[in-house]
Amino acid sequence: MTETQSTHPSAKRGIPSVSDFTSSPLRNRIRLELEAPVSEVWELVGDLSRFPEYSAGLERVKVLQDEEGRCVEYTCYFKPLEDGIEGAVSRDVMKWYEPNRGYLSVEVEASWGRRRHDRLDDARSDPARNAPHL
Repeated sequence: MTETQSTHPSAKRGIPSVSDFTSSPLRNRIRLELEAPVSEVWELVGDLSRFPEYSAGLERVKVLQDEEGRCVEYTCYFKPLEDGIEGAVSRDVMKWYEPNRGYLSVEVEASWGRRRHDRLDDARSDPARNAPHL
């Protein structure tokens, strides 16, 4: 396997420590060996828009990239749990993204929930719902 040198700041540090991003204890760790080159695996897992290909609960993923093509943010649109309702949405920002090595993302606070147009419909139908709390 040939590794390419990166000029991205995270490459100089190596893989960041989880404790740089959270004080939560490690709950699960999964290690596995794949019989495929890293570059082939990265084609799938490094392209976050492909999440729905291996995550049954996702409808689609919108990815924002920087000028170098690295993912900087993504929004997951989940399939509805029941017929007739919209699925939930969650937005994450990247804290570390290094091609062929890995990434670490953090959910944007208060981003989990129903789709935006549903929240706007609620506000129009119930103005008291958005009234300031004193």
